[in-house]
Amino acid sequence: MVKKVLITIFSVLLCISCNDGMYDTLSRNTDDPFTEKPKAVSFVTTNAVYLSWSSDDCADEYILERAENLQSLVYKEIYRGTRTSYDDFGLSNDIMYLYRLSKRRGNKTFGPSDPVLGVSSTVARDIYEPNDTIENATLLTSRAPYIANMYYYQSYNGISIGDEDWYCVDVPPLLCADILVNDSQTENNKDPSHFMVSYPNRSSEQVDHLVSFKVENTESETARLYFKLYPNNSKFISQLPGSSGGKVVKYTISVTGMQAF
Repeated sequence: MVKKVLITIFSVLLCISCNDGMYDTLSRNTDDPFTEKPKAVSFVTTNAVYLSWSSDDCADEYILERAENLQSLVYKEIYRGTRTSYDDFGLSNDIMYLYRLSKRRGNKTFGPSDPVLGVSSTVARDIYEPNDTIENATLLTSRAPYIANMYYYQSYNGISIGDEDWYCVDVPPLLCADILVNDSQTENNKDPSHFMVSYPNRSSEQVDHLVSFKVENTESETARLYFKLYPNNSKFISQLPGSSGGKVVKYTISVTGMQAF
């Protein structure tokens, strides 16, 4: 009798275990993995690019490949596994790399994705980053100039990455703030700098080296006004078709005064 009871219990447990395994197999999403470009983040630490991507329940593993920026790309696998990030350390200085992502499900590979661009450099982001959105704008005051940098790079296949720096300034009613930019790679005063400036709901303008531009408050009370510096692409790389290049440009930005407009 005891033996029959034990056999019955074992059979029930075995059945439950099999049913759980079958349920997991049957309930798994049968869709193909979705194609996704990895996200590449540069200029965080020396000679490194940080890669990440979304988790995909339909994928068994991820495959990340890298190619040096050459006119004929040669991709090499640098990661294969189940993680959703990869830190690419120990890269050569001042080199652009292209990354693409594939996914495996069973014995089938999906992808690769379109490539993304990363840059290996000894230069790190300035201390005001991340200020690449209006929500994270750096507040300028009349203290000493703010020291920052900006980058723009483009690969041979036309993929580009560039920095954007948002700033804001508190301007009294019916006055304007004079904003001065000192471009470390432009020699002559009044020459075009490496930067453009844009404002919400206004057209963009060229920023000239050591020539103030104005941020105007037309309201009858003090207002916090926002503007964005971004790369003037033609100053960072050649504009000839198929050109590749880029650099990091250091600059200072300051509020030099308030005046009526």
